[in-house]
Amino acid sequence: MSTPPRSSLTQPFTTRADLPNTHPLTSYLLQLITIKRSNLCVSADVTSTSALLKLAEEVGDSICVLKTHADIIDHFSDRTIMGLQEISRRKKFLIFEDRKFGDIGNTVQKQYTSGPLRIAHWAHITNAHLFPGPSIITALSSAATSTLASHNQSVSTEISTGTPRSSIESTSSPSPPSPPNPPPPPPAHHPQTQHRHRHNHHLPNLRALPPPAAALPLPQRLPRLLPRQPLRRHPLRPGPPPHARGLLLLAQMSSADNLLTPEYTAACVAAARAHPDFVMGFVCQRALGGGGW
Repeated sequence: MSTPPRSSLTQPFTTRADLPNTHPLTSYLLQLITIKRSNLCVSADVTSTSALLKLAEEVGDSICVLKTHADIIDHFSDRTIMGLQEISRRKKFLIFEDRKFGDIGNTVQKQYTSGPLRIAHWAHITNAHLFPGPSIITALSSAATSTLASHNQSVSTEISTGTPRSSIESTSSPSPPSPPNPPPPPPAHHPQTQHRHRHNHHLPNLRALPPPAAALPLPQRLPRLLPRQPLRRHPLRPGPPPHARGLLLLAQMSSADNLLTPEYTAACVAAARAHPDFVMGFVCQRALGGGGW
């Protein structure tokens, strides 16, 4: 897969979002930045579900990414997951779980998809160290693909097992009985008719209303009370996040005396280029990899 040219760094975000081979989450993020006029990523260092959901609700309209640390949330549960997903869809932002995976393939797959956190089921983005080797990328990518496929299968099963509307509407049911014919009018000698005839002389005389006045002709040109306003287009509205998963590689760190050498950083860039369908960028201190990142 070819890498976008370095000149893409100077292109508008909307143009970069439409470049070929752009990761769908990267494309969505660039569109969010353009529409929201914000590139904010808020790190939610809170320790309870209520605090996490409250923070997401308060800042969701103004951010593009919410970074979570699920393993510090007390009693992390389905309520946490469903709440985050609902706010993310409604407020239009991506969820980035800062898990920093760094183990062998089979272990990281289980850490990513299973246990109480089940990160692959709700986090659009996660991250990983490369020191276990490039196989950590393929392991996480495979787990993400399986998770998304199982979700699609479950949705398809729910739809296909539901009762079709057409079968309900086509079920034959007895037609309602025809209403009975109205009774014939009472004869003239009927008491009700005689009573109505006796009271006819009490009705007041009605006077015909005069014809309405002729409408006045409208002037040829109406005065303009307000200056003409330009026609404004409705602002762009982002859709919900795409049904995709992406990975960031920890290529550099800000802590003093860290062991992520320039050679290690270069290896991260090379591994990312080899897996552009899953790796969407880096955790780093400067731009890496040219225009593609």
